[in-house]
This record gives sequence, structure tokens and C-alpha cells, in this order.
Amino acid sequence: SIARGETADLLLQRAIEYRVLGKNAEAAKDLERAVQLDAGSLLIQRELGRVYFAIGKTNEAIDIVSHALRTKSEQPTELAALRALRAEFLGARSELNKALQDCEDAIRTQLSNVEWYLLRSDLHRRLKQGKQRIAGIEQGLKETGAGILAIELVEAQLDDGQFKVALPQIEAEIKSSRIKGSWLIRRARARLGLGDKTGATED
Repeated sequence: SIARGETADLLLQRAIEYRVLGKNAEAAKDLERAVQLDAGSLLIQRELGRVYFAIGKTNEAIDIVSHALRTKSEQPTELAALRALRAEFLGARSELNKALQDCEDAIRTQLSNVEWYLLRSDLHRRLKQGKQRIAGIEQGLKETGAGILAIELVEAQLDDGQFKVALPQIEAEIKSSRIKGSWLIRRARARLGLGDKTGATED
């Protein structure tokens, strides 16, 4: 039963406020009602998927997002956001190859979203695809120039055993960075990988 004066938009706004406050059960109720009022809204379905996932209903979250992706839509960026969200859900369920496919599709549509490059990097890491991970982060860096991806690239190089490649970037960061701790740890990893135990211990 839908109260008089309730619109899908108002319910969506209130649900987002609930979600920000961590009241996901209330958000889910509002969004379920909003979907009844506006079954075609990709944004409402995306929010509902996100809230279902937050309350542990992973299967329902994937179902609602998959349903939204089957909608005929002229909004490629909205569909890309849905794909990235489903990638997150599938990743949480360890369906890593499917998650990676969704993430690739999302990135192809919208090359500027830094979060999606980080998500893909994590999926590559979990799939032990070191070379693809590095190539993917390099693409993200070229497209966005985001500093966080430069850090991710060094992490990926270290994970892939490319200690010599990672070291110059680490050295540069240690010289210029105010907060050196995490970079010293990265240099220790590189030095250890290159057999310099003394240097690694000092770091």
C-alpha cells in the first residue's frame, strides 16, 4: 500500500538519507515502494541493489541489478554504473571472472571512473593475473592521472615481483612525500625481493 503524496523521487531521496545514516532496512522498504511506483528507474534499482547487498541479501542484490541491466536504456553511463555495482557483488561472492567481465564493460563505457580501475585491479590480484593488473592500472593512469592509481601500480609491481621496476618510483615518493611510512614499507618489500635483507630491515 502506497501512502498518498508519496512519489518515487521522494522515496528515493529519503532512502538515500536512510542509507547514509546506516538505516538500510528502512532504506530497503522505501526503495521497494519506489520500484512499484517507477519500475523503469535504473537509479532506484541501483540503490535497491546497493541496500540489499548492505543487509546481506547478495542474491537479491545481483537479481535486481541484472534485471535493471536488461532494461532498454539510452543511458550508457547509468548502465555502466550498474555493471560496476554487479561486479562488486559478484566479487564478494567470489565469482571473479564474471565480476571482471562486468568491470571491463563498465570501464569501456566510462574511462574516467577511478574506483572502477581499483575494483578491476583487485579482481586481477585475486585472480593472480599480475600482468593484466599492471596493464589495467597503467590504462587508468593514462585516462585519469589519479595519484591513487600510481600507488596501486607500485603495489601491483611489487606483487608481481617487479622489484627493480618499482624501486625508482618508491625512491621518488620517499624523497617528496611528507608521510614516508607506507613508502618505506614498500621499499622494504622491494629490497627484500632483491635480496637486500639489511636494507629491508633498516626501512
